Amino acid sequence: MAELYEVWCFLALRRCLLKCGFNEKHRKKALLAQADDFSLMMKDGIRGAFHFEKDGVKIRLAHEPKFGKNNQTIKSFVTPQKPDIFLEVIFPNKLRYIWLFDAKYRIKTEQSKDENDDIEHIDYVPDDAINQMHRYRDALILLDNSQLTPKSRPVFGAFALYPGFFDQQAVENPYQNAIDEVGIGAFALLPTENGEHWLAEFLKSKLQLQQAHDNLWLQHEARIADHGMQQTYYNNLVFVISVGQDRSADYYTQLKQGKLAWYHTPVTTFELKYPDYLTSEIRFLALAYQGEIHRIYPVKSVQKLPRSQITVEQAGAESESSAEYYLFELAMPLRLEQPIIDVPRLNEQGKGFRHTMKLTTLEKLDNVKSFTELDGLAIYS
Repeated sequence: MAELYEVWCFLALRRCLLKCGFNEKHRKKALLAQADDFSLMMKDGIRGAFHFEKDGVKIRLAHEPKFGKNNQTIKSFVTPQKPDIFLEVIFPNKLRYIWLFDAKYRIKTEQSKDENDDIEHIDYVPDDAINQMHRYRDALILLDNSQLTPKSRPVFGAFALYPGFFDQQAVENPYQNAIDEVGIGAFALLPTENGEHWLAEFLKSKLQLQQAHDNLWLQHEARIADHGMQQTYYNNLVFVISVGQDRSADYYTQLKQGKLAWYHTPVTTFELKYPDYLTSEIRFLALAYQGEIHRIYPVKSVQKLPRSQITVEQAGAESESSAEYYLFELAMPLRLEQPIIDVPRLNEQGKGFRHTMKLTTLEKLDNVKSFTELDGLAIYS
């Protein structure tokens, strides 16, 4: 039954890709070898992969690929690894993402109480299955000598598939938080109504062309760096935004003289257009005042604080609000040879920040005279 469930899970993934609108371009027959018990087994599932394509996005779905010491691109340096299902996605910009899935025909059931003190039985995958997902991601290394960093970890996420029973449209996947935060978790998968819903929605969200490309590398699960190091994707990311109208006269004097040391903006304002995790990527602020940008400020640090903890000297105004704000610490600015004009003005109530905000790069600021000419990055929150 375990082997049948594994094959069914593989075909379920194929079915989900077809439902996402991908066209199956071709498939190859896997090479077979004789096992010790005289049964047949695949030599290498990657050679018998299904290939899909849609809008320039190319997908390879393989069953039981083998990764060992002798592999030329993705290899395991110590012990061979053979995940059940290998899903590789290549977007038109040549970025490649790999997800691994392992079918486990086992369940760990735990009890919990709901709001009415009724006992619920919740199906989980056994702990060792989750531990194996961590092993896959750590063990597989991508080799590319054309890059400055020739070794990298190519596995974007690893997930166990197990026969847990849920009404998947009515409740949330118990592993959803772990999937979002670290890219490790599990999906319940059964041949029942809505029994593939969680997996299908996951693939749909990751493979939508308008939100994919660079954005996948910016999500939480891809941004866990080694301790003591920072991990960034964009070079010289610039945040363009207007300064509010409720600051002190001294604050505006510092701004005009290029001596501003702090800038703050509500978290909710930033999230009108961009996901919160992008603040760690911002390296410069281009602050607009009265519709013009004269200087670019390097960002020394950024913190998320309650507004009440930001001082008058830092904010140019006092507030006891508990709302969360981003506080940017600024270094000495770079002065533009010519100012960028026509930045949308805030209304009389000091609102309208959304129309003044753009994320761009220093390179894109070259020879820009007007805000309308400024090419922003296509990032979706």
